[in-house]
Amino acid sequence: QNFTHTHPTTRTQASLYLTTKTLPLDEQDLEDVKTLTDASVSSKHITNFLNLRIGT
Repeated sequence: QNFTHTHPTTRTQASLYLTTKTLPLDEQDLEDVKTLTDASVSSKHITNFLNLRIGT
């Protein structure tokens, strides 16, 4: 069993968080994601935030 974020997950679930693509994020983007994570914002909202930032 793996721990991804603050909840236990299976190995398969944890692997879904991994990606082979590197996102074009700058230091501010990374800090913003850390802030969102610390505030317990949902993964869906963080994904939407990143999509807006990288223009997808």
